[in-house]
Amino acid sequence: MAHFGLQKALTTFLILGLVGIATWYIIRQTVDVSPQWTGISKTYTDTARVYSVQYPYDWTIKEDEHGGEGAPPDYSTTSRTVRLVPPGVTEHGLEVTIQAGRGRVSNLRSLIRDGWKDSGHIPQATRINGYEAEYVQEEFKNAPYEEWTDHNYLIIASDVTLYITFREKWYHPMSNTNWDGRTFFPEFNFILNSVTLLD
Repeated sequence: MAHFGLQKALTTFLILGLVGIATWYIIRQTVDVSPQWTGISKTYTDTARVYSVQYPYDWTIKEDEHGGEGAPPDYSTTSRTVRLVPPGVTEHGLEVTIQAGRGRVSNLRSLIRDGWKDSGHIPQATRINGYEAEYVQEEFKNAPYEEWTDHNYLIIASDVTLYITFREKWYHPMSNTNWDGRTFFPEFNFILNSVTLLD
């Protein structure tokens, strides 16, 4: 009888242990366990007052200038493309890029979605700071030549479209700077989740 009781106790203990391990594994797969960035930040407000965003104080912010033909657009009504550059980065494209568009039928919105469709990417629905959004991870591999991984978010709210990209890593054999930005994920998540759309 005692032997049967011990066997039953061991079986129960084993089952509980397996359940605990399975639960821990599921949580690890579904919860973002990356550290949160808690440093000093600055706030950027878009010139057309479409959005504002916070970013680490030691990052550089660059607003794209008009490079096309004809008169430049009115930047009080048209958003500039903004690049948030981590310290020490010199290569173009290795930063957080933000593009904004206003209008219920936004050219930016259709351009991004058409590009994803043409390249075979299916966006995943998500939410960013309470706003509806779509996410696509793009990977380009042309070994031994150029390789890169981008994280792309399309935030859509009423008549506003915001497109945010972060280049996680980039490699090119001719480059002096091959980029691994995975250490900047906490800062990127901070930037992403600080986005506020303005009325």
